[in-house]
Amino acid sequence: MKQLLLTLVLVSISFCLPIRGQDQSADLLLTMPHDLSQLNLECDQIAGFKQNSDRFASVTSLRIKGCGLKSLPREVENLKQLELLSVQGNNLTSLSPGLKNLKNLEVINLRENNFKSIPKVLLEFPKLREVDFAFNTGLNVPETVTELRKVPKLDFLYLTGLNLSELPSGMQDLRALEELHLDHNHNLNLDQISDVLSSMLSLIILNLESNNLTNLSPKMSNLNLVGLGLDDNPNLQLDKTIVLLAEIRSLKVLLLRNNGKRFLPDSISKLGFLEVLELGGNNFSETEKERIKSVLPNTNVVF
Repeated sequence: MKQLLLTLVLVSISFCLPIRGQDQSADLLLTMPHDLSQLNLECDQIAGFKQNSDRFASVTSLRIKGCGLKSLPREVENLKQLELLSVQGNNLTSLSPGLKNLKNLEVINLRENNFKSIPKVLLEFPKLREVDFAFNTGLNVPETVTELRKVPKLDFLYLTGLNLSELPSGMQDLRALEELHLDHNHNLNLDQISDVLSSMLSLIILNLESNNLTNLSPKMSNLNLVGLGLDDNPNLQLDKTIVLLAEIRSLKVLLLRNNGKRFLPDSISKLGFLEVLELGGNNFSETEKERIKSVLPNTNVVF
């Protein structure tokens, strides 16, 4: 079963070695084997990468984090074996059309940049299945969703921290989507969102962490979720929430971490069908922990 809130990127790693810095990069790059598969660039190593990019033809995973980049090095366009590209925490507003050469790209992490609209080149990646737009706070979400409908294999989407209150029309046309992250959106209309999501038959994992939730929408009982994240919602009324979740019989993994709770209501016994219940970061006594385990004997309860 696909693990909740965890991106599984299956990459065949034959050799992995980071560049050590611009001053040393020339000598080091000359000694690197040609089957390097993972490359995690520090900011002062980008110049060395540009100068020696021909040595990285076999790279399948590239990460460049927090370097203030306004554009990616053109040399990235030549990494035709690339499956994962992560450029988190830069100042990107667009991506070069030249990246369309990356026909093997499956995962792209664009979180914490300055995108206002979806880069059109994303529609050129035939294998793309995971897109992360988290904390691009000026992103035009309706336009982005409209364009993402043209990515047929998309099954994993982060819309984290985008000041969302509702999901745009067309969301239900993301027919392959299995996992959706809506965490850190503090004004979600869960009735509207549940209406939209209930028609997304492939959706099995939903993250609603850190959304200032007090209650869930009754309409969520129509969802066929396997995993649900409710971490960091300290005002969540657990009694009502648990009664509602008891109607989602498909649910296997529930995250209730960091909610500041000292007790769980007796209704927790209604969730005996869970396989995993994550409760770390709460304030349970040892006595309460034992009680919870006793009423959920077939559930892996993690404190």
